[in-house]
Amino acid sequence: MRRTLPRPPLLAVALAVTLAPLTGCLAARGADGSATDTVDAALGTDPSTFDPALGSASDDYTADRLLYDTLTRRDSEGLAAGLATDWEAVSAAEFVFTIRSGATCADGTPITPTVVANSLTRFADPDTGSPGRTLALGRGEATFTPDDAAGTVTAELTEDWADLPIGLSLPQTGVVCPAGLADPEGLAAGSVRGAFSGPYTLARATPAVSYEFALREEYDAWPDLAEPLTGT
Repeated sequence: MRRTLPRPPLLAVALAVTLAPLTGCLAARGADGSATDTVDAALGTDPSTFDPALGSASDDYTADRLLYDTLTRRDSEGLAAGLATDWEAVSAAEFVFTIRSGATCADGTPITPTVVANSLTRFADPDTGSPGRTLALGRGEATFTPDDAAGTVTAELTEDWADLPIGLSLPQTGVVCPAGLADPEGLAAGSVRGAFSGPYTLARATPAVSYEFALREEYDAWPDLAEPLTGT
């Protein structure tokens, strides 16, 4: 039985990302030690796309992790629950994922098994051209079948790929909500607020200068980590 992770105390409600030669810099804005609602970070270059399926560089992955949730997450003990609270391997080519109840897109759309299956079906489509497809799904074809009544998505592969649960932790498998699937150009540009399934939305974008990500106050689908994070 997997635990449901309570929402941790959060101080940062915004993340300001500035383009800089050096990546990985983080600093709170409250230089005097006072409480602040913004964290500053730096990227080496602009994200090439805000479509998670097409992400191909570290700066894409950084943005994707903020904007989109995945079914599973990597953890110190292997895998942790993400949008999937549990999963079962029927075989090395068939897996059943139980989708978290109550998760929503940034526009309030419930993240149902159908929403998840539609996003992953697009990711798995060779015509989408995701660079993460083979790493996540193996070399065969993948079919994702939702059961909204049972709250599950069944993944069936034409070739064995026991690493599928790990593959579905990759940022390229981030769940794109219906508004994003309906507007591929807006999805790539990051302009479709309702596309986002993760804890942040893209509040402001100035290419080659900076990006601002705003925390969704209603978000409550934090990954179920083996060792809960502490602090703010």
